[in-house]
Amino acid sequence: DLANGIFALGGYLPTADVVVSSIGVPNSIDGNGYLSSGAYDTFASNLVSQYPFLTAADSYRTLLLGALALQTQISNHLAS
Repeated sequence: DLANGIFALGGYLPTADVVVSSIGVPNSIDGNGYLSSGAYDTFASNLVSQYPFLTAADSYRTLLLGALALQTQISNHLAS
């Protein structure tokens, strides 16, 4: 699905939007306004099982983009 990933060797890589929607902000924000690490850890393990062809660089890129997108979503959620 071109809307949900970018092509790489072996298949499609999930985009930052896929990462964010899989984690579920605002449900993953704790009482102090921080992202629960459990939600992100769960997504990271799911990423490995759903996209077994990812290289270390692909995984790092996907998780980093996801973290940046999450930061924006959390900021927007807390500001509203």
